[in-house]
Amino acid sequence: MGVLLAALVLAPIAAASARGFHVGIVRCAVGLPLHGVVCASPSLHSRPYDGRGLVQLLPSGRLRLPRAGSDVLLAIDRASGLRLRARAYGCARLAGGVACVRHGHGFFLSNRVFRRF
Repeated sequence: MGVLLAALVLAPIAAASARGFHVGIVRCAVGLPLHGVVCASPSLHSRPYDGRGLVQLLPSGRLRLPRAGSDVLLAIDRASGLRLRARAYGCARLAGGVACVRHGHGFFLSNRVFRRF
């Protein structure tokens, strides 16, 4: 029963038709089971997996630092489309990194720096 439940929980992440983009080794995606824009970078030291942590910009404009897991990182790495505009989220390439904003709140993320605003 536990194996079946795990397969049902992980299946939507693998099957998600996420759109994504990258700037250097910073990778971002929308359309994942995690709501909002989700980005992975080695500069995020809280709860890292495989040397990268996650930041999530929620539809409300709040930021979260969710626990990174291999399934989420794999979905971000496979996301394609290279669109920097995702629904009502504005993301832009800035000085070797990416900045995303929603409702006046957001973040800047590069290979070495993470800042909230």
